[in-house]
Amino acid sequence: MIGNSKYLSITHTGSTCLHFNYHDHALKLLNVLRVPQNKRSLISISKLTAKNDVYVEFHSDFCVVKDNTIGSVLL
Repeated sequence: MIGNSKYLSITHTGSTCLHFNYHDHALKLLNVLRVPQNKRSLISISKLTAKNDVYVEFHSDFCVVKDNTIGSVLL
């Protein structure tokens, strides 16, 4: 269900990884839902951080994903 109380159909579920070129890491995304009617991609920050040992810093016009152990920017 979305904010206007309408329900959208989920056509597929699965898992994937976000790879980045300059690190040997990939962020695991589990229980990904494919919702064709949704025009935007959404991500659960709490699930992303819990499953990948990372944290997210939010700034006024950007955000970064950092390694929880050494603090290096991953994404």
